[in-house]
Amino acid sequence: MAGWIQRIQPMMWRLNFCDWGTHLLYFILRGVAGNGKPFFFNSWFPLDTDDIASYTLVIIMQALGSVMIGTTLFAVMGLYVTLVSVGCTQLEKIQAALLDIKQHEPSEMNTRLAECVTHHQYVLRYMKELEKTFSPVLFGPFLLVVAALCFTAYTAITIQAVCWFGTQLTQQSGRVRDAAWDSDWVGAPVSFQRSIIFMISVSKEFKLTAGKIIPVYQSTVMTVLNETYTYLMVLVNFVDKSSRTQ
Repeated sequence: MAGWIQRIQPMMWRLNFCDWGTHLLYFILRGVAGNGKPFFFNSWFPLDTDDIASYTLVIIMQALGSVMIGTTLFAVMGLYVTLVSVGCTQLEKIQAALLDIKQHEPSEMNTRLAECVTHHQYVLRYMKELEKTFSPVLFGPFLLVVAALCFTAYTAITIQAVCWFGTQLTQQSGRVRDAAWDSDWVGAPVSFQRSIIFMISVSKEFKLTAGKIIPVYQSTVMTVLNETYTYLMVLVNFVDKSSRTQ
């Protein structure tokens, strides 16, 4: 875990630069594609932005706001990972010290054990303070995850119902052609036969789509569920391999 401490800061800087670069690219594209003077955010200021000095001041304020938002998004996670990695590193030191006790003389074993116990007490205090600090901070993301899962479950049920009825619509539209073919049209007047043939030719299966791209079928739901199950199994295998490694 000590190796993570050295990786976190460069990783957070890269994420910040990606966020700032994306926002700057959006600002440039907005200035090129739009008319007038672009802004980082759509907001109101008690200044006349037509004036170059006021516009420059507003851009500086919004740029600092963009930097602050990006830093806030990634800094909290970087701080959390760093502090947790520090705690894990200290626990690994205690484990190594306990396993190394037998290598010392019997007269030193009690002393080494007392040092491990004292070290462990300090680490426990550190972990309790860490939990007090980040408990309210982590509550928000977990609450959002629960809300997202509930919304996803509702959406999945809705999509299943939509796709089932879409499949019924497709099947019923195709059965019209079958019913016309099965009708007693052989031996009927020529005009009637032509009408039947014309109806068969125009009675194609109606395909209900979402956005003219995704077919609203039950098979579509099964495809999505299979892909989701595949990704879930990949994550489970990754967690299982990590647990075995530990």
